[in-house]
Amino acid sequence: MSDVYHAPVVLRQPSRRPFAHLSLQRYDDVHPMQTTDLATVRRALGTSDPLPRNPLSPDRAAVAGIFHHTRGAGTLEILLIRRAERKGDPWSGHMAFPGGRWTPGDGDLLATARRETWEEVGIALEQAELLGHVADVRAHLVGTVVRPFFFAVPELPSLNLNHEVAETIWTPLDELRAGARDVRMPYPPHAPNVRLPAYDVEGHFVWGLTYKMLQALFAALDSVED
Repeated sequence: MSDVYHAPVVLRQPSRRPFAHLSLQRYDDVHPMQTTDLATVRRALGTSDPLPRNPLSPDRAAVAGIFHHTRGAGTLEILLIRRAERKGDPWSGHMAFPGGRWTPGDGDLLATARRETWEEVGIALEQAELLGHVADVRAHLVGTVVRPFFFAVPELPSLNLNHEVAETIWTPLDELRAGARDVRMPYPPHAPNVRLPAYDVEGHFVWGLTYKMLQALFAALDSVED
């Protein structure tokens, strides 16, 4: 991806490929590339209710998937972060959307997504367009229930990373949706013979919760395009 499309940021930790020494299984069934525009995303998510359906508590969390148009190309890119490596953090080093746990100062989970995004990458989502959300995703390892919201920003924002974020990547949405980044990722050391579905984004693997959120988004897009 050309540097012209990236906001200037300082990486807090060197970028690295966590499973570079392991072989990847790639999919052969890449679908024809199609252009997903913002109007389609609005239709797919426009009927979602941003209010939480479950009681708010510290085991609730929210994240923000943020879109912008690639300059000169008219295609959508979505922001991914690589979390800093921290001892005791179950998502240490993982690729994710900006976000985190609900706190008592948040009026609702939408407020959580906005606050956490501002703290982690310096984007003020109060000025962004709220597109909607997909279904909540449960992190079974820790019991947290996460609500994924989606936003659109008109211009590529400048980013200001805090200590929780090591790196950011704007990645083309359509490449993920078409299967061009699909891989089966080895899952050491827990189950070395198990391979999990994932996206390979510039050498980093998007899997687990974030992969499920993107799959839910793509299902919603498919439902309005059939």
